[in-house]
Amino acid sequence: MGVETSSPLNFDDVPAAPTLPPVGGWKKAIFLRLLATIIIGSGVFISLEGVTIVIFLFIVVVPFERLFPRQKHQGFKRPHLDLDIGYAMAAPFLNIIALAVGIFVGIVSLAWIPGLLIAPYVAMIPSQYKLIVGILLFDMTDLLGSQILP
Repeated sequence: MGVETSSPLNFDDVPAAPTLPPVGGWKKAIFLRLLATIIIGSGVFISLEGVTIVIFLFIVVVPFERLFPRQKHQGFKRPHLDLDIGYAMAAPFLNIIALAVGIFVGIVSLAWIPGLLIAPYVAMIPSQYKLIVGILLFDMTDLLGSQILP
């Protein structure tokens, strides 16, 4: 007459959750990881400043993270630490790429031509007034960009 109770659930009896492929598929995930590894390796090959910065920050930051954790359950490794370390290692290579892209955009956009065209007029400004004129022109450009042309 009584209700039979089954034995308590054992966690070993529960099957593991299936592993799902990453968004975009395994090929894309492997390609992106390989690309990140190549970029980080190039950055370390160019300069060891990323390694030095990571070691320095571990010496300085880790004791404070241990004393004052952001979350109570936070252990030694905080979330997304691998992303920060990877960026620090890849920074020298990324700086070279950013410089090359900046030079390319500067040359292709021809934004430097107006500066060459007004250079004779800038040279005609008396030297004691150049700072004042520069500040006023910068403030007017800022005003034009932020207020008049939003």
